[in-house]
Amino acid sequence: PNEYPQERILAAADLTGRGPQELPKLIDLLADDDAAVRYWACVGLEVLGLQAKSAQPLLVDALKDPSPNVQIAAADALVSIGSSADVIPLLKESLKHPSEWVRLRALNLLDELGEKAAPALPEIEAGLKLKSRFGYDHRAMTQLIEKLR
Repeated sequence: PNEYPQERILAAADLTGRGPQELPKLIDLLADDDAAVRYWACVGLEVLGLQAKSAQPLLVDALKDPSPNVQIAAADALVSIGSSADVIPLLKESLKHPSEWVRLRALNLLDELGEKAAPALPEIEAGLKLKSRFGYDHRAMTQLIEKLR
């Protein structure tokens, strides 16, 4: 239970989609000790969209979270509240991550950004040289390169 606090994680995930009345709880969970709880807090804030605007400074801080999954979930939440400029540097750096799953999450968000993702084109192209066990990230890179050119 200490290594994987399933009840706390499920409780955080359960707040997603429950409405703006959960905003204070989601904000508090951004400071949780467990990365999965922080991740779900970001997802909940992303779902709230503009209703989570007051969480913007904390989400910007979460871009520096030790967990890359929390970082990208925070970036996704920032995009949903209209703050996409803050996320490009993180997404560019995430494309260099050794995990193809982290790279894929970053690519999915870059794809969502459309033309705003153009500054990441060199990093996307460079990512094709990284090892990929399943190739999902490489396929996403190839498609995004075509869209951005």
